[in-house]
Amino acid sequence: MRSWKAASPLRNAKTIPMPHLTDGRRYVSNPDSIVSEETVRRLDAQLKKMDDSLGIESVLAIVSRVENGDIFRFAQDIFDIYKVGKNDRGLVMVLAYDDHLFRSHTGRSLEADLTDAEAFRFQERYLIPSMKAEMPDSGLIYYTEAIYNLLQGKELPVMTGISSNANSDDDTDDVLPALYFFLLAVWFGIYMFASHRHGWNMKNYYNGMLTKNPFVNNG
Repeated sequence: MRSWKAASPLRNAKTIPMPHLTDGRRYVSNPDSIVSEETVRRLDAQLKKMDDSLGIESVLAIVSRVENGDIFRFAQDIFDIYKVGKNDRGLVMVLAYDDHLFRSHTGRSLEADLTDAEAFRFQERYLIPSMKAEMPDSGLIYYTEAIYNLLQGKELPVMTGISSNANSDDDTDDVLPALYFFLLAVWFGIYMFASHRHGWNMKNYYNGMLTKNPFVNNG
């Protein structure tokens, strides 16, 4: 759980703790205790697996606030200062929880496998709903798992226990076209049946029933 013993300082890339420099099994920096230690262990294990199996070295920095609110510069500085990634296949992820900001930065050799569009999609699907629910632990776990699964060609994780507008939108996008097509097919079927059985014609119906016939005395 997060500790509020003192106001969290503004963080910058030069002063943030980097556990990976002293322990190759640790990839997460959580100096403001935004997420629990158990979550840190799970994230470290996930990122270690990504490093071992895919050769992608990463840093996940989880802080309260960043200097000047510039999370782009913060992520870029971590990447540059600490030379993250072998063969330019590094990945830096930064969550500034109280700034409501998230940023990922990839090395050039990784950009084709993990595009900005895909990272943004995962942010919309997993991180934003979790942050709104004040559950950053879950959001980060799902986010890192989604990246790993994408790079391994596996199915993306389905987030449970948190309402996801992104997932709801995806479902709506799939259902609405099918519903429209079904209603159109039903209407067309009724029209064809009426035309065949009663000689009903839409144009004649419109001219004779919905508009007044000027050649008929309507009283």
